[in-house]
Amino acid sequence: MEVKWEGQPGGSHIHHLLRIHKDKTRVQLFDANGGSQSRGAMEAEKDGEGRSLGRSLAPEAGMGANMDTCAFSSIYSLPSGGPNGVGIPRAVPDLQKQIEVMKRARPIGLARLVLTERKPTSELAPEDVLFVSKLLRTYGDQDHQNYTVTRYLWSLRNTPGFSSVQPWWFLFLPIGALARCMWAVGARKMKLADFMSKHGPKTLKESDWFRFGRDGGLSIDVNYCEAQILTNIADPAFPGRAKIIRRLKSEPVMPSGARLVAEGMTRVPPAFTKPLPGVSGPRNVILPVHEKDGKIGHTAEAVLAWDFTYARDDVEGAERLRTLTGPLLDYFREG
Repeated sequence: MEVKWEGQPGGSHIHHLLRIHKDKTRVQLFDANGGSQSRGAMEAEKDGEGRSLGRSLAPEAGMGANMDTCAFSSIYSLPSGGPNGVGIPRAVPDLQKQIEVMKRARPIGLARLVLTERKPTSELAPEDVLFVSKLLRTYGDQDHQNYTVTRYLWSLRNTPGFSSVQPWWFLFLPIGALARCMWAVGARKMKLADFMSKHGPKTLKESDWFRFGRDGGLSIDVNYCEAQILTNIADPAFPGRAKIIRRLKSEPVMPSGARLVAEGMTRVPPAFTKPLPGVSGPRNVILPVHEKDGKIGHTAEAVLAWDFTYARDDVEGAERLRTLTGPLLDYFREG
């Protein structure tokens, strides 16, 4: 294969190679947005109704989608980007064995399900929140119960009551002692309740790693941090389409620093940043996020308690949702 290589600034970026043209001079990649040339080409193509084929690739400013690209005769890096790498992984002697290992691998994270009335995102208020689950592990007790981001996205496809109810998954990453305990060998069956009973503020601390909010509870930016928000959208062209509507990532700050930046929904609606009706403070906010001087932060002790479940009083079966009665709700009850 003979493909030119252009540009090599600092950083890193790996291109996944889908196929090589038979003349050995062009390649097709799999990359975010599919490359600017690919996205532009697809947006120029129209379907039978005159709509752009590329209209679904990046519906939110700053966010894209992984897709197959057009044919490239050179692999390049922009001056502001990192070098692009294309290579052939070393052969795996027993691929099926590795697949079985991957199926058992735990995606270490935390999740919270939120249901709201379906309204324009900018108009959502705390009064529009119907249900908020307790904080959940992104895996279950059994080896096959592993819930990656793609599984959560899949769960949002064509949800019941779509026209009036909007589901949201808030995904978080554990940090500090909670992360160490969740990552530990044999910790699959450790629930958050087990962690708190063993390592909570009323127990003896083994080291300074065991930090909690001032009230002794699990707190955002102390025990876990914001990662992504998923939902499905009401775009008539793609009704019910699941998407990552917001994600936080680290952005380098010269000379050697970094800061968190939000991609997609940069302004979180008041429904998630203001106190929920009837919930006493200070822990009465779904995502107490704020931004000052270009820096994203969270009010640690304002976030809902890890074991708190919210259901709006006028929701049918509200008490059943609060107590999470029934086998179909095992995941939400046990965390």
